[in-house]
Amino acid sequence: GMRTIKTGLAVTLGVLFGELGFIENPTLTVSACIMSMKSTVRRSLESGLSRILGTLLGGILGFLFAIIFKGNPWFVGLGVILNIHLCYLFRFSSGSVVSALTFTSIVLGVTGNDPFKFSILRTVDTMFGVIIALAINYWVSRKRYMNYLYSEFLTTEARFLELSREISRDEK
Repeated sequence: GMRTIKTGLAVTLGVLFGELGFIENPTLTVSACIMSMKSTVRRSLESGLSRILGTLLGGILGFLFAIIFKGNPWFVGLGVILNIHLCYLFRFSSGSVVSALTFTSIVLGVTGNDPFKFSILRTVDTMFGVIIALAINYWVSRKRYMNYLYSEFLTTEARFLELSREISRDEK
């Protein structure tokens, strides 16, 4: 339904931002868009903050693990476990998947790059996807919500006029 269309719009924007040079890695942005799209604005906002915090946590841990453990497979696995555990511990568990995604993209992709710069870019790329999903969900749902409000206003107005007529008839 509508969530599918919103996800497609968010992915399109993520790819366009990559082509325009606003983000370096549209794959992460698009992945975050897909993971972050929810069926309602309320659900998106509730999980959006968790995903932003998860992205930041994944970026910080990814940077630290990249400079200390340099992509060692055992420590990559332990780092994912640590990311997920900390997301649950700090009560932003719905951010655990995007945290692990950000973490692994940094730890596994940093080879030959400056770890600090690479970590910031991957974190920004992922965060962009979360923000795009929130914005699309708000924009699309807002229009639908405004149509709903207008429809309810018209219904209320019609009921009020009908009630006014009945009251005026009863007074005569």
